Amino acid sequence: LRRKIMSVFEIKQAGERKGRGLFATKRITKGEIVLQEEPYAFSVYPHAREKYCNYSLAPPAEGENLKRCSKTKMSYFKDKECIQKAWTEHDYKRESKSIVKLRQYNEAAEFPAPLLFA
Repeated sequence: LRRKIMSVFEIKQAGERKGRGLFATKRITKGEIVLQEEPYAFSVYPHAREKYCNYSLAPPAEGENLKRCSKTKMSYFKDKECIQKAWTEHDYKRESKSIVKLRQYNEAAEFPAPLLFA
């Protein structure tokens, strides 16, 4: 990864008061992808939880609704394929236990605390 970045960019002093900066070492054309990586982790904001798939971050197809997780009642998925991938690739099975406990705690609290993750 570092080699990929350093073949297109270099780190150098941007100025006495500005500190170091990342500068292109070759001309980059509009729309050119210079680096693409999968995120290590991500979270859907609570206000967008019902609007975007919690696995793929895709909105539902036109005229379709996201499917709510029957266990956590908090996560939403585009389709069964996204649900299955979440369970296998992101260890959602273990994570869902924590989500359920957090939801139960929030429901039982007199003044519910905001959820910490989606």
